[in-house]
Amino acid sequence: MKAKDLKNSILQLAIQGKLVPQDPKDEPASKLLEKIRAAKQKLVKEGKIKKDKQESFIYKGDDNNYYEKIGKEVRNITDEIPFEIPDSWAWVRLGNICSYIQRGKSPKYSETRKIPVISQKCIQWSGFSIVPAKFITEESLKSYTTDRFLQDQDLLWNSTGIGTVGRVTVYYQAQNPYQIAVADSHVTVLRPLKISSQYLYLFLSSPEVQDIIEQVCDGSTKQKELALSTVKQYLISLPPLEEQKRIVKKIEELETFIEEYDQAETELSELNEAFPEQIKKSILQYAIQGKLVPQDPNDEPASVLLEKIKAEKQKLIKAGKIKKDKVESYIYKRDNRHYEKIGDKEVDITDEIPFEIPPSWAWVRLGNIGEWRSGATPNRQNVKYYQGSIPWLKTGDLNDAYITHVEETITELATKNTSAKIRPIGSVLMAMYGATIGKLGILSIPCATNQACCACIPFSGVSNKFLFFYLLSQRKNFIDQGAGGAQPNISREKIIANLIPLPPLKEQQRIVKKIEQLFKILP
Repeated sequence: MKAKDLKNSILQLAIQGKLVPQDPKDEPASKLLEKIRAAKQKLVKEGKIKKDKQESFIYKGDDNNYYEKIGKEVRNITDEIPFEIPDSWAWVRLGNICSYIQRGKSPKYSETRKIPVISQKCIQWSGFSIVPAKFITEESLKSYTTDRFLQDQDLLWNSTGIGTVGRVTVYYQAQNPYQIAVADSHVTVLRPLKISSQYLYLFLSSPEVQDIIEQVCDGSTKQKELALSTVKQYLISLPPLEEQKRIVKKIEELETFIEEYDQAETELSELNEAFPEQIKKSILQYAIQGKLVPQDPNDEPASVLLEKIKAEKQKLIKAGKIKKDKVESYIYKRDNRHYEKIGDKEVDITDEIPFEIPPSWAWVRLGNIGEWRSGATPNRQNVKYYQGSIPWLKTGDLNDAYITHVEETITELATKNTSAKIRPIGSVLMAMYGATIGKLGILSIPCATNQACCACIPFSGVSNKFLFFYLLSQRKNFIDQGAGGAQPNISREKIIANLIPLPPLKEQQRIVKKIEQLFKILP
């Protein structure tokens, strides 16, 4: 259950008389209503309010039906009663328990900050705030009667707008440093008579009202209006005054618990969102360190694999299919130190080695395990280069998965006249620039790429999926390497200079299989 649902459940229990026990010593709500009627009659006699022509009396008949008496007319309203209430409670129309219910007025605004006008923005579920208020001209105040000035513990009810209609709060004079205020035409002011404003606030903020507030409003789907007549006709479940106070006190006590629950729920939600990603990162980290699957002594070690890759490269160079590396490197371990032989030069690279790997594995530069090439963007002005038969990938097409479709295509002419060359199925792609830096993909279709994408065609004995998962595990590292300029940028040269721990081919395959199995069961 979410914190909001918990609060709504508590409010619903409160207005049904199920939150706190009834006390037989409490004066029943029926007596309270008699006092309210007497107080209203006195105000009418004093000319402070007008007589309510729709004043009603609701009671339960011997047949267990509910009836409402307005003047001499009596009608059955059982279908309107949403739930049963304790015997000491009473159903009553909102208009019958308020001395004043009125929408505010549209004022002429002033730059002089003397008399604030309370708008919808001042009424939030978090409470009342004077900060967003505008101010009224003193001249327009002449059209305001005394009763339009807000009084302490008036209720303010947003009465217009999709998503804003129905928000309600209690106005506390102490929260208004100007000590005087009026409401604008989007706000209905309720002035309860002899009942707790806080209890009425709880009722109006309960799901009983809020879940259907827009349904009872007038107007179109673009603008909703809570009519004054609708406000006055709202049915309120009214407890004895002392029970109202107990309910309010209990809700205040529970607020702290609800806030703590909400905080815990938020933290749990954040944890649940982060958990799968954290688990994936952990799985990848274990995988590239040789800790995800056991080593098999029967596997051909990575050192032998690297010799085969070296022989394959020499064949490709001889056939003119790839260029010879300017600098060929070989990494080995001696005396618990790691060295790299570059040509005739030996360099201690122990500080570059991030972790230990199994004896059957080997450290190698990314540039030595595949052919790495970036793409190009053919001239956009040349219509002969576009809308051809060759898929052309931009870094926005990368999805950290298999690439099966891209939006744009180029022509064979473009591949002949520009550096946008076709990369074969199985190529591993990585974004090098901008917001997508580090995004990955594996080609399921032959495809050319733009210049912001680097493609690797792995040599025999290097699993493209293992390479993909390794690059995925290193995304933050690549992003960090690309930081520093106006636009993040990691070049092909930077990429191929990175180290990769290379397992035997069969172990690469076992690692990939295990990663895919584990990722499949994660959310």
